Amino acid sequence: MQMTDDEIRSSMRKAKNPTEQVKVLAELNACSEAEVRAKLEELGIAVPAKKPKVWKFDTGRARQPQRCWGSASRPLGTGAGP
Repeated sequence: MQMTDDEIRSSMRKAKNPTEQVKVLAELNACSEAEVRAKLEELGIAVPAKKPKVWKFDTGRARQPQRCWGSASRPLGTGAGP
């Protein structure tokens, strides 16, 4: 790590969003988030839990047929002409 322990403590103490600050510290120190989390634990700083990403996927809507550009009066692929 390139930052001193005091710089890391200060950065985390001032952070409005500690989860994002872990990412910032990882970028600044050219290391992984896991290494930053390990360093924070070593310093006795409460490490924010990494939340799993929740995918919002509506299976009911995915099963519905999609609307196409064509109209009901003419089949698709006939063009926009008269």
